[in-house]
Amino acid sequence: MKNVLNFTWPILLIIALFFLRQILQRPTSSYGAKVYQQHCQNCHMEEGQGLGKLIPPLDGSSYLAEFPSLIPCLIRNGIEGPMQVNGILYDHPMPANPELSDEEIYQLMRFMYAEWQEG
Repeated sequence: MKNVLNFTWPILLIIALFFLRQILQRPTSSYGAKVYQQHCQNCHMEEGQGLGKLIPPLDGSSYLAEFPSLIPCLIRNGIEGPMQVNGILYDHPMPANPELSDEEIYQLMRFMYAEWQEG
C-alpha cells in the first residue's frame, strides 16, 4: 500500500496543479474569441467597437459593466427595443442565438469581459 501511495501522490499533485493553473490564469479567450467571430463580430465588429449609432459597442460598454447578469439572456434570446449604452440610445434588434450551448455562452462572456472590460 505504501508503494502505491508513493507512486500516486505525485500524479495527484500534478493533476491538482494543472486544475489550479486553469482556474487562476487569465481567462484564455481563444474558444470565446472563435464564438465571438462566428456569432457576434458581423454586427459588433472585430474590435467590439459597434457600428455607429446602429449597433452598440462592447469595448468599454457601460451596459456590460452595469448588467452582467442580463448578458447571457441577451445572447441566448436577443433583444428588441431601446437600450442605452455609454449615453447613446440604440434601438436596433439583436438576434437570438438559441443554438449556442451554455458553455459557448460562458466562453463568449469570458472573452468579452477579458477583452473589453477593465478590472
